[in-house]
Amino acid sequence: MRANKKFKGFIALLMALLILMSGMAGTAVATSDALDEQPALTFSSIYFADLNYGVDWENNWSNPPSQVLTITNIGNTTLTGLDTTLVYCPYSDSYWIDFDAFEITTPLSATTLAPGQSATISIRPVPYLPPIAMLFFGSELVFTSDCGLAQSIGLGVTIIHRRDRSEAQPALTLSPIHLDFDYLRNNSDEWRDPAYHVFTLINTSNTTITGLNATLTSGSWFDYNSKSFEVVRPLSGTALAPGQSATIAIRPMPYLPISNSGPDYWGDLEITSGCGLVVNAHMTAYVMGRRDR
Repeated sequence: MRANKKFKGFIALLMALLILMSGMAGTAVATSDALDEQPALTFSSIYFADLNYGVDWENNWSNPPSQVLTITNIGNTTLTGLDTTLVYCPYSDSYWIDFDAFEITTPLSATTLAPGQSATISIRPVPYLPPIAMLFFGSELVFTSDCGLAQSIGLGVTIIHRRDRSEAQPALTLSPIHLDFDYLRNNSDEWRDPAYHVFTLINTSNTTITGLNATLTSGSWFDYNSKSFEVVRPLSGTALAPGQSATIAIRPMPYLPISNSGPDYWGDLEITSGCGLVVNAHMTAYVMGRRDR
């Protein structure tokens, strides 16, 4: 009986030792796995063009465009609680600043990234940075996560004064700016099928002008809302490089009623552009009876 008890005690001791050793082995493996975790991010390239406050329509000094930055988890562990912070550089090019020079326009698209996954964030310079010639503004975008990751990327932009480079000066010329279609004889071929005239638009500036659009408004002294002119060939281009031209053809409407008091039919051509330039031309016409000449 005593031997049996000793045997049972030995078995219990052996099992306890096995459990203890198993626990120690598990702890060792877990510690090794933790040491192997290597959180890391990589960043895409990001570039901000110079902003020329003297040529706002060209460089968007008052409304700078956003740039997209892509981050990728190149570590071997999932990153959670990803967050961003913009840190301004208090000393930029011999000029003391105490404000952020950049702002986030679209927040980070994900706060959790498994290994190999990516997320994006959009940043831009803040509008109306101080207009001091050749001044460089810098900031730092810092990324953090729950596991203690802290990585950053530098951001920078230079403000250029208009005298520092050739200034873009959009300009358009429309010709002619006034046209009298003269007399249209009632019941004649020219009255039934009036000839058209071509208006020419020229980009006389040193920068490309886009978003060109033509609008024709017409009427008469006795019916302001009537349509007395029509476009027979629309504006031939919506964007003009320096020196390029576009045309639009317009004529009086066929079968206009006789007018006895002068050029009673009028038309206004307005051409607008994406940069805010507007040019105009005015036209008139008169219909007379056959007995007038």
